[in-house]
Amino acid sequence: MASAMSVGRSPLLKIDFDKYPEQSPEHSAKEKILKERSKEYGTLGNSDLVFLAHLFLRWNESKEKKMFCEKLGLSITGLKEMKQLYHQLDDSLSAVGFYDDKQSNENAKSWRLIRSCLVSALSPTQMVRVERGAVKYAETAEGSLEIEGPAKDLRFFIRGDQISTMKKYHDITEERVFIHPSSMNFIVTSYSCPWIVYHELVRTSKAFLRDTTECSAYALLLFGGDLKVESSNNLIWIDGYVRLSANARIGALIGGLRGKIDDILSLKIADPACDISSSIEMKLIVQLIVSDGL
Repeated sequence: MASAMSVGRSPLLKIDFDKYPEQSPEHSAKEKILKERSKEYGTLGNSDLVFLAHLFLRWNESKEKKMFCEKLGLSITGLKEMKQLYHQLDDSLSAVGFYDDKQSNENAKSWRLIRSCLVSALSPTQMVRVERGAVKYAETAEGSLEIEGPAKDLRFFIRGDQISTMKKYHDITEERVFIHPSSMNFIVTSYSCPWIVYHELVRTSKAFLRDTTECSAYALLLFGGDLKVESSNNLIWIDGYVRLSANARIGALIGGLRGKIDDILSLKIADPACDISSSIEMKLIVQLIVSDGL
């Protein structure tokens, strides 16, 4: 993911339908690529950077690299650039004692946990509030059933200043932003958590977000920013912006766990050989994030 953030151009090639007639073989081939991408993306949670990391790992392990790239519309040059950066970062970590071992890869395929790393890295300054449009219903034999609206019904907001004010959210000035069409989240119709983080904000005709990642409640609680418990209203504020419904006891427990995270990470940084994964606190933190507290 760090390599994907740093590489000059995304290894995902742009799929442009404008050049080809709808019934042409080229048009069908590009539709097939989009379907293959969606199939891969659906298993990871809504995160562009996790998707790129997943594709990189699949490509790196593949024996038929060219075929893999053609199937998913990937740039071999872009992936090779990612690999070069990956090795540079890996060498830097190894030089200070962080080695690739069984412990470091214990949760390598736990995408919810990996997404929480992005929440930790990008929040609270790059936080986005997701607002649903009006709820729609379809009449069925069993009664009214809520249906998902199209992706365009979702609206996205970041904290703004007094000049760019577009909306007020609990007395917080907000600016409306938009998911960039190159993002896989451009066509996502719903999020399980109404908060996402982004890596890059680009201002052209609109304010566009690139490389977006859906948050989860416990990733926000543990890594999202300063906590303030409003016990009288059963609310927890994160960095004065994110509001989560929770009782005061949850706030106190999360505050204690945050202190433990700081202690554990300090130990690991001081002694990279230290095994922190087997500690009770780390197991609890991992379990909370993976299950989202359920």
